[in-house]
Amino acid sequence: MLIIRNAQIEVFRATARNAFVDDMVAHLQGFAGRHCQVIGESGVRAVVTDGLGRAEAHGFTQRGPAQLYIELMFTFGSSFDSDPQLAWAASALSVEDGADAMLRANRLYDAAVHWLEAIAGPGNSFTLAALTRLNSVAEQPLGYGRDRLAEGLLTQLHQAYPEKASAVGDAGLLALIARARTSAEAFGMGTFRGEILFCVLMFVMGHGFAQDALYPWVVRVVNDARSAAQPEGRVQRLERHALTYLSGVVAHFGLVRGHV
Repeated sequence: MLIIRNAQIEVFRATARNAFVDDMVAHLQGFAGRHCQVIGESGVRAVVTDGLGRAEAHGFTQRGPAQLYIELMFTFGSSFDSDPQLAWAASALSVEDGADAMLRANRLYDAAVHWLEAIAGPGNSFTLAALTRLNSVAEQPLGYGRDRLAEGLLTQLHQAYPEKASAVGDAGLLALIARARTSAEAFGMGTFRGEILFCVLMFVMGHGFAQDALYPWVVRVVNDARSAAQPEGRVQRLERHALTYLSGVVAHFGLVRGHV
């Protein structure tokens, strides 16, 4: 009689897992080619490995749901499932109604498609216009002080990306602003400019951007112990990197649209 031992099962699972990671790394070169170029194969592999664990935590152990989950990480940020901007994601992933993994994956896919249709616009025109406006925020006078930061940011986000701001709603945006201020403070960058920058980057890249392997340049700056005593300097460094990133995204979007 053939006896399959636990150790053999674990080896099989590890082999299947490694094959899935390899396949996803290759798949993402087409799905998010520009981002993969920026973070390199080792970075993509790290995100996929992390994403597989995140997907499994939601019961997405089958190939299709796991792939969807990782694709959404690349689209909305690694922590999209808990982002206050994306209440639909948490709702779709909820197990309160007893939905199995495949049903929840289908709900998640449908919700993501609906969301992108609402905020991206034809040929990503809404997104491109918003990123172009956000890219010029650093050059504009703010028009408000720290005592009116939440109110000022709320107005600014609506002006920069009205489609997304309306879809998120003011309650979601205010929750994001509060989280941005807390996060900036936690990373020792809680200056007036730092709180604004954290909010804008959360709005664009997801609320977990500061610890997201998708954005290693952010992680390096916010965790730079050598400059921890110089919060304004770190904020300025992060802002310079962010402007370079946004300019690159805008250029890429424009190039892609030009070839459609």
